[in-house]
Amino acid sequence: MAPQFLKALTAAAGLYASLAVAAPLQKRAIVWETVTDIVIETVEVTLTVTGVPGGPKTIPPPAITPTSTVVTTTSAAAPPPPPPPPPPPPPAPTTTLIEKPSLPPPPPPPAPTTTSQAPPPPPPPPPAPTTTSAAAPPPPPPPPPPPPPSPPKKKPEMNPPPSAPPSGSKGFSGDMTFYDGGVGACGSNVDTHGEDAVAISVDLMGDGNNNSPFCGKSITIEYGGVKAKAVVKDKCMGCVGGSIDMTRHLFYQFAPEAAGRLGGVKWSFDDPSGLVL
Repeated sequence: MAPQFLKALTAAAGLYASLAVAAPLQKRAIVWETVTDIVIETVEVTLTVTGVPGGPKTIPPPAITPTSTVVTTTSAAAPPPPPPPPPPPPPAPTTTLIEKPSLPPPPPPPAPTTTSQAPPPPPPPPPAPTTTSAAAPPPPPPPPPPPPPSPPKKKPEMNPPPSAPPSGSKGFSGDMTFYDGGVGACGSNVDTHGEDAVAISVDLMGDGNNNSPFCGKSITIEYGGVKAKAVVKDKCMGCVGGSIDMTRHLFYQFAPEAAGRLGGVKWSFDDPSGLVL
């Protein structure tokens, strides 16, 4: 049994071998493509440096860009081409010259300037001491003479007041107050602190000055049980009817200054002759 199996196996192997030899062998073509890129770059660099000049400096040239060679291999199934031409000779080596940038020469340093300051002016000499002879002060003025003693105040007459004005005289009544005096309407000065004088209303005195028939007339004033005499020397523009203004010297005989204005005063002319009342 074994010899028959071996024979069959040998016959099959021979058949397969003849088929393998008879089958055509197809080869694949290999194509070589060479691409060469040559790059030459020239870089010019100019550098301007501002600031304080220093020593010369060397700036290294920029790095050279290497030349790259790209080799592309393409495999294609094609009929066998003719034998490839011989490869071209390699390119001659190229030398790239990089120009060294020329730097402008640094400017010369400025010449040192010398500033000469003028010497300060000498201080002025101290002023010569001056001797001031102070004049003797004038003698003090003599003290003013003492004011004359004020006349004693008249004591009001304590006689009982008459029940009516004097015969032939018209009596008046109204308010009374004091004022500071000055040049009166009758042409003379009124001393408010040194005399007993009054100013009667303009209704009685009239518009005229100095020539009024009432100027210089004596009157008798009665208030609160006190009687006093006074002389007409002025007219009162704000008085109405029988109201009167009087000097302070006269007013203080009836009341203190704080009383101000008093009502209910009565007065009459001592000699009414020649008067139109």
